[in-house]
Amino acid sequence: FPPVYYAYYEYYANKDVSVAKEYLDKFVTYADKDPVNDLYLANYLFLAGRNAESLAKVKELDAAVGSKILPKLDILYALNYDRTGDSVQAKNYLTKYFANAPVDKIVPSDYELAVKVFSKFPGSETEAVTYLEKAISNDTSKVNKLSYMNQAAELFGNAQMYSRELQWLQKGVDLKGSKTEFDYYKMTLAALNAKEYPKTIEIAKMYMAAFPEKPQPYIFFRKAAIASDPDTSMGTAVEYLTYLDSVYTVVNMEKHKKEIFLNQYYIIIYYVNKFNSIKKSPDFKVKSDGQKSEAVEEFLAVCQKALEVTDSMLLLYPDPADDNNKFTQSVRGEIQKNIDFYTKSPSKKAGGSGGMGASGKD
Repeated sequence: FPPVYYAYYEYYANKDVSVAKEYLDKFVTYADKDPVNDLYLANYLFLAGRNAESLAKVKELDAAVGSKILPKLDILYALNYDRTGDSVQAKNYLTKYFANAPVDKIVPSDYELAVKVFSKFPGSETEAVTYLEKAISNDTSKVNKLSYMNQAAELFGNAQMYSRELQWLQKGVDLKGSKTEFDYYKMTLAALNAKEYPKTIEIAKMYMAAFPEKPQPYIFFRKAAIASDPDTSMGTAVEYLTYLDSVYTVVNMEKHKKEIFLNQYYIIIYYVNKFNSIKKSPDFKVKSDGQKSEAVEEFLAVCQKALEVTDSMLLLYPDPADDNNKFTQSVRGEIQKNIDFYTKSPSKKAGGSGGMGASGKD
């Protein structure tokens, strides 16, 4: 009964080509004569690594029957050319195949081959994904749909088109209705690579909530927070890092005190940059009667906030012999000098600029 031999051939085709060949020979012996049998032989030759023979058989069939009758000839062309390094020919035959083959004859491995070949040609990613979109719309299998979506995401990721990669990853988790830890990892990384920092923050928060013991969501969150304000001028990272420290405190403050300290160090840098910038303002003035301009009042308020952060840092490392404590005490001392200098009555000042930056006085 020929179909049984063919079923055995298919089973062994990717497991043991020598056994597969035995069943293929039996199938051909008992099956009705059909050009498709030679197609199976060409496929066997490809699986056996006999590419020249496989390609010769494909060309022979193409001349005798043509790929309109046997569309899989174009797939075998593509397989052989891809393996032998002729990606241009492989791409051409795949384009021809998808243009002519009946949708119900296209199998998942055909799309996988297209993704593999088209990814070698920068700019062809969108074209390859159009085939995957057709597959998604025509395939009823949820497993296959997820496979196509993952292929599309991988294709865009390899092309460094990270926003598109993120879109396809999102489609995949929407179809599944759930997220694994690896799903969160891929989505957060794609958002970060795409420089979509608010989106990275959003996904990282969910990642932290779902897998608080994993270090990756915190790392992604911090990178996005700092990247969102690289020169510390906007202050957006301060809010993000303050939130992150609040999470660290709940999860395990002692375990994460180094990370908290580094976040607070960043916040200190922000405040120092801010109050030094304020000091450069032409309105930064203290009158002879001690009256301060709005710029000076703002300056003192920022200094006070910076001082509060150093106090929090000292709580993390209270030992005076610790290097982190020594560093923080030094920074705190400089900030306090600024506060003292611009808080004292002008008549009591001995002179000097008082700390980090220039001053202006009437």
